[in-house]
Amino acid sequence: AFLLLACLSYGQSLFTAPAVAQAAQLRDVVISEIAWAGSGDSSSDEWIELYNNTSQAINLTSWAIDDHNGAQTYPLQGTIAAHSYFLLESREIATSVVGDMIKSTSLSNSGDSLVLKDASQNVVDTVNSANAAWFAGSNTTHATMERINLQSDGDQASNWHSGAGIATATSSNGGTIVGSPKAANTGTASTPVTTTTISSTISPSIV
Repeated sequence: AFLLLACLSYGQSLFTAPAVAQAAQLRDVVISEIAWAGSGDSSSDEWIELYNNTSQAINLTSWAIDDHNGAQTYPLQGTIAAHSYFLLESREIATSVVGDMIKSTSLSNSGDSLVLKDASQNVVDTVNSANAAWFAGSNTTHATMERINLQSDGDQASNWHSGAGIATATSSNGGTIVGSPKAANTGTASTPVTTTTISSTISPSIV
């Protein structure tokens, strides 16, 4: 009783309030690889990989990726650990890697813009804002589009190249993915530290 009165006298709560949501900074999380052409097994094997450039885990709940100026929006949920990947797959069998989210995507082979926004609608990363042809990747070989420098502008064609196919994973029917889902991109200027991701439903943007 004494403790309760003491807390109330100072206007304090006995319960710990959740951390306040914080807006992300530009390129805290980036779009690091895009399988816009699907795979040799199926054009439906699309996926988008994110990378956390910070030393903090970031809650992606209420974040979203706007596709083609918002023609499609892919809401995100869960947490991406520090210096780690987050894999958004169009379907569970798109890769042999365990994805972090399954969400049907519709990436145009002729090119799309992709804009990553945080829970406050701040733009965190942008790729191909002109909705022009994809900077890299192939609809013939189904190579992915890999970001070269994870800290540099994703809206510059020079910061992307086509995946080399280092056989880190397979696609829906066992074919080799010409890319690197949830693994370091070939020739990446900034070497990622880990690939661990954590599922979470906590509301703050940064935990």
